[in-house]
Amino acid sequence: MRELEAAVQEVGAGVVLRFGQLYGPGTWYTSDGRFGEAARAGRLPATETVTSFLHVDDAAAAVVAALGWPAGVRNVVDDEPAPGTAWVPIFAAAVGGPVPGAEQSDDPGRPVSNRRVRELGFAPRWSTWRTGFAL
Repeated sequence: MRELEAAVQEVGAGVVLRFGQLYGPGTWYTSDGRFGEAARAGRLPATETVTSFLHVDDAAAAVVAALGWPAGVRNVVDDEPAPGTAWVPIFAAAVGGPVPGAEQSDDPGRPVSNRRVRELGFAPRWSTWRTGFAL
């Protein structure tokens, strides 16, 4: 990934988009997806690891918007990176799973900012996974 990003920056043309964890239809974060099945089975622990999310519809919109952006690497995420202790219980409830147990992962995760794409005029339709998971 770093080599691709370096190549784009070297030639000074093109945009590399880094998406947060994609959720929505066809992803692991649906009731019949990998994480949805784990949540319903009580096997998705709530940890302190921070995740940055993005709805698949917002990812598609960002690709179209990026056609007019200047060259560079851009993070595209929603506005609320969150630890699993915050998002896992809400996701589990949205897919019909039990309240998850908390576990220590010793992985702080990597919250990502969408500040640069906001400066280019892009705003995700689903600004938070809190409303997006409920779809």
